[in-house]
Amino acid sequence: MNFEPIGTVKSPVQEAVDEDWGAVVSEIHVMEPLAAGLEGLDQFSHVVIILAMHEATFDPASDLRRHPQGLDATEGIPVLDIKPYVPAFDTVADPTVPEWLGRLMQGYFS
Repeated sequence: MNFEPIGTVKSPVQEAVDEDWGAVVSEIHVMEPLAAGLEGLDQFSHVVIILAMHEATFDPASDLRRHPQGLDATEGIPVLDIKPYVPAFDTVADPTVPEWLGRLMQGYFS
């Protein structure tokens, strides 16, 4: 597959880590010719960012059961799309999640 990024992530984080992402502030830099496609996006409180995790590796022995926290959008990650968050399309009413997720998420946003 070939993807054409619309921009990149600018982040103070140079290497992916699994913790402490709550304090990281990153920016999305969109290529100038495509910036007009974001018109009106500032009227939304939330957006969905689609990234190409181009440097991610996968080792089944260690990665199938890991529990990373946070969006690991390090410096230079290609951005493939930005779309507004629309509750009518993006929200699932009363989702079922396992009990262990609550334990995993403790302290996540603090």
